[in-house]
Order: sequence, then C-alpha cells, then structure tokens
Amino acid sequence: MKISRKRLINFIINSGLFIIAFVMLIVGLALDWFIGHSILLIVVVVVVDFWATFVITSVFRYCNDFTLLRILQSENEYHLGARSDFNNLYSFMRRVERKHKIFRSKRKEKHMIAFTFSNLPISRNINRNREIQTLNSYIASFLNSLHQNVNSLKKHFVHAFSRGTFLVFAYGQTNQKIQEICEIISKEIYRFSEENCRHIWVQPFFGIFVAKKETVTDQIENAMLARDISERNFESVTFYQENFRKVVSASDIEEMTQALADKEFVVYYQPKFHLNSRSFISSEALIRWNSAKYGLLSPKTFLNKAEVVGLIHDIDIYVLRQVCADLNELIRRGKRVLPVSVNFSLHEFYSANFLDVVMDILREYKIPVNLIQIEITEATSQANQFLSISIIKKLKDKG
Repeated sequence: MKISRKRLINFIINSGLFIIAFVMLIVGLALDWFIGHSILLIVVVVVVDFWATFVITSVFRYCNDFTLLRILQSENEYHLGARSDFNNLYSFMRRVERKHKIFRSKRKEKHMIAFTFSNLPISRNINRNREIQTLNSYIASFLNSLHQNVNSLKKHFVHAFSRGTFLVFAYGQTNQKIQEICEIISKEIYRFSEENCRHIWVQPFFGIFVAKKETVTDQIENAMLARDISERNFESVTFYQENFRKVVSASDIEEMTQALADKEFVVYYQPKFHLNSRSFISSEALIRWNSAKYGLLSPKTFLNKAEVVGLIHDIDIYVLRQVCADLNELIRRGKRVLPVSVNFSLHEFYSANFLDVVMDILREYKIPVNLIQIEITEATSQANQFLSISIIKKLKDKG
C-alpha cells in the first residue's frame, strides 16, 4: 500500500512544525526564556502537544489502514472461500470512491468499463484451465501499464478483477478515447493469446457506463449489464443505456416460470466483515434475474410481482438450493466455507412445513445446519410479533 503524495506532504510539514516547536520548548527551558512568562510557556506546551498528537495520529492511521487493507485483500473471498489473487473488488470500490472525492470539483467525464476476454462461462473457468489463468494474469499486468499506452496519468485509472470480469475506472477520458482504450486492450489480448493461449476461444466484450452521481456499486452493475448486452449482440463495445433495464410486467407470469426452469435467476454472495476480529465471518445470498430478454434485473423489479402471482415460494427454494449446491461444491473441493444467510419472504413463515422443507434440502446436499442462517427481516418481525417468537423457537430447535 503506497502512501499518497498529499498525505506524505502533510505528514512532513506537520512533523517539521512539531520538531521546531519541541526544540523551542527545550531551548527555552534551558535558557530560562519562560521565567516570568508562564502564559507563553503554556502556549508553547499546548502547541507541542497538538503537533505531537497530530503526528502520532497520522502514523497510527496509516499503519491501521495498511493492516486492514492487507487483511481485506487476503480474505476477500467472493465465492465463499474460493480464493483468487485477482479478487480485490473491495479495494477497487474503495479506491474509486476516493477518486470521485478527489476529482469531484473537476468537470471531466468518468467511465466504468467492464470486460472479459471471452464469454462469461469461459472467463470464469479460471480455476480449471491454466491457459485462462495465464491470460487473465497477463491482462492484469497489462492494465497496470495501461496509462502509458494511452498517454495518460496512472492516477486516472483504477482496475480490478472479479468473477471472471475485469473492471476499469477511467477519469478524464472522452467517449472516443474510451473506445480507443478498448481497442488497445483487445489487440493486446489477441496478440498474447495467439502466442501463448491457442487452446481457448478469445473474443473480448466491453461494457461502458458513463458515471455521474451514481454509487460505485451501481456503476459496476450498469457496466456489467452493458457487457452482457455486448456479448448477447456479439458486439465488441456497448455503452450503457437506460432502456437496458426494462421492468417485467405483471402479465409476464410465463416468462418468470420459464426463467426458473432455465435457471436464469443467479445468486451472488455479499461478504460480512467483522471489525473486531478483522475477518470475514459469513456472507449473504443475493438474487438477480439475468433475463435473456430484459437483461440483469434487481430484486425490486420482480420479487413483489412474484409474490402477487404466487411464484415467491419457488424463488425462495430456488435460492436455498443454489446456496446449498455452492456450499456442497466448496466442501467437496476442500475449500474454506463460511456461513450464508438466506432471506425468505414473509409468506414462507406462515407455512406450517417451511422449516421441514429447509431441513430436507440441507440433508439432500449434506450441508451442516450451522452453515445456513435464516434471516428474519424487520418486516417479518413487525408483521406479527407472535409469529417471530415462534419462528425463533423453531429455528433453535432445529439447531
């Protein structure tokens, strides 16, 4: 972790002021400058204490940030324990947020780019194909020197890799320049793969989102959606458009039913970090609908409609089965496994055999009960206090 130039300059200036004040205090005491000037002595002592506190706090903050970042980078496991040297999404988001604060007063364009060297099933195969891992490693190293290839500053770029997708945040580049950057990356991927990775299919797909006041999470999600559209239409570069996120109408019951059958609903895992122990202790299962027709949809666009049309139970069980299948695969491979919390609809807790269904699925996938955390939302507890107490009692009885 490199200390920023601004922080370093501030530290040097304040350290110098502390040294000057401290020397003045020592010399003054030795030469009796403060005899008869008690107020001046108090002022000098206060100034020395102030600068000493500032310098000590600066050193402590830097050491703490450095330690925390190393822990986050080493334990940033987005696939429930499946480690990867590229999985630095937390660090990426933190650095992008910092860039937004630094450049917020400058009215220049900001872009979020998401790209893969091939389609997602191939790109995500990093743990099973050495050539894919080699290519991804080279792309990561190439992105480190990307600013040199586009005649820009290194501080204007931040990059990361997560779940088979590369992410690049670019500041101060026009749309045309961003397209040129995508072409440069594509040419380099083709060149390296032809020389070193001839057994994998290479076709880069880029998704670009022009950032304004959106959160970093929304920027990433929109860029990845544009990348998915790019792959679907077999286009090299696609800029995000608002019409990519079409809302599913209530009359599309057949589409949602077919989506369940085609496994279009995907589960992502959001890690939970414990500040006191400074480690990841569990994760939360989050569902998205990767619709072939509408693109990637967030839960708020379809869960309420699923409740209305009576498909919410099927979706809840689908998520639980997917989580259990993922945990079973990790246990089989001997990977580190963290507990997963699963949210269920309020309707499930009114079902008499809900917990029995859950236990049957756990037994089917041979998942220990301590690895599944059933989350009772605030809406559930407020809806019926007696129901909440009953649910908690049954959960304790089941372990």
